Amino acid sequence: MSKQIPLQNDSLSNADRSTVLHCITVMAQRSKQLKNDGMNPRNFFLGVASLLLVTWVFGVMPEHFWIVYIVGASILFPLRWRHVVRAKPLPKVLSWLDFCWVANILCNIGLYLIVLHGCIRQSGSFLHALGADSVRKVAFCTCWGVATGPLACAAVALRNALVFHDVDNMASVFIHILPSLLMFTLRWHAVKVASTWPTFFHLDYFDSIEPWSDIYLKSVVAYWIWFVPFTLWMATCGLKMPSKGLDTVFHSLMRKGSTPVATLLGWSKEEQDQRAKKNDYTIPSVLIYMLMHAAAVCASMLVAVACWVSMYVHAFACLAVALSVIYHGSSRYSYYALDNNIAAMRKEFSGVLETETEP
Repeated sequence: MSKQIPLQNDSLSNADRSTVLHCITVMAQRSKQLKNDGMNPRNFFLGVASLLLVTWVFGVMPEHFWIVYIVGASILFPLRWRHVVRAKPLPKVLSWLDFCWVANILCNIGLYLIVLHGCIRQSGSFLHALGADSVRKVAFCTCWGVATGPLACAAVALRNALVFHDVDNMASVFIHILPSLLMFTLRWHAVKVASTWPTFFHLDYFDSIEPWSDIYLKSVVAYWIWFVPFTLWMATCGLKMPSKGLDTVFHSLMRKGSTPVATLLGWSKEEQDQRAKKNDYTIPSVLIYMLMHAAAVCASMLVAVACWVSMYVHAFACLAVALSVIYHGSSRYSYYALDNNIAAMRKEFSGVLETETEP
C-alpha cells in the first residue's frame, strides 16, 4: 500500500492548483448530473421500500399480488412517460409501441376490466362478456405465454438493472419481471386467489388448458398480431422518426456499437459509427432486426410452456431473472462508487493523456 504524502499549502504551483480545481469542478458536475438523474436519498428509499413491499406481498399474501401490479403500474407508467417525453437528445415516447410495453398496458387494461366486471354485473353489456370462461381462458393463456416467456427472458437479454433511484430502470424491471410473478400467484396460488376474490377471478378452467395449443399457439398468434403492423410501420414511417425529433427502440439499440444486424449486413465499424451519428438505417436492417426479434420471442415462449407444466421450473425462472437484474444493478452501483469519477477524469483529460502516451 502506497504511503500518501500530505501536501503543504505552498507545495503546489499555480498550474497544479488550477488543475486540481478543475478536477474538483469536473467531479462536482458529474455529481450534479447524477442527482439530476434521480440519485438522492428519497428516490433510493422509495426504490428499496417498493422492492421490499413487492417481495413481502409475493411471499406472504400472493392472493393480493395483482393489486401490487396494478398500483405499481399506475405509479411507474406516468413517471416513465414524463421521462421519455423529456429525454435528450430525442424524446422516446415511441418506445411505448414496443411489444413489452404494449403487453403490459393491455394486461393492466384487462385487470381493470375484470375488476369492473366484478363490480358492475349488467347482462348484455360488453363487460358481461368477460364473465365467460372461454373469453377469460384465451386472455389468461395469452398473458401467461407472453409474461413468462418473452417478457421474463427480455429482462436477462436486455440486461435490466435494479437501480433503485432510476425511474427508467425500475420501470423496465417492472414490465419484464412483475407479469411473470403475477402469473405465478394466479397459477400456483389459484385457490387462495379465487377464494379471496371470487367475484373477480374465475380460475376453474385451468384443468382444461393444453400447454401447446392454448398457451404457445395463442401467445404466438397474439405476438404476430402486434408484429405485422409494427414492422410495416417501422419500415415505412419508423425509420424517419429521428429526423422528425422522435427516437425509437430500434434506433437506440442500433446505436449501441456492433450489433448482429450490422454484422449480417457486412457493415464495417466506421460505417456503423457513421450511421449511428446520422440515425441512417435501411429497410433491410429493420426487417432483419424484426425477424430476429420474432425468432427470439417465439423461442422464449417455450419457457412459458415449461413454466406452466412445473411450479419448480417457474420458480427457478423467476429467481434466475431476479438474480440477473440484481447483479446488473450491483454492477451499476459499483461503477458509481468506484469508477464513475475516474471515467469522468479520463474523458476530461483524454487529449492530454493521448498526447503523453504517444511515442
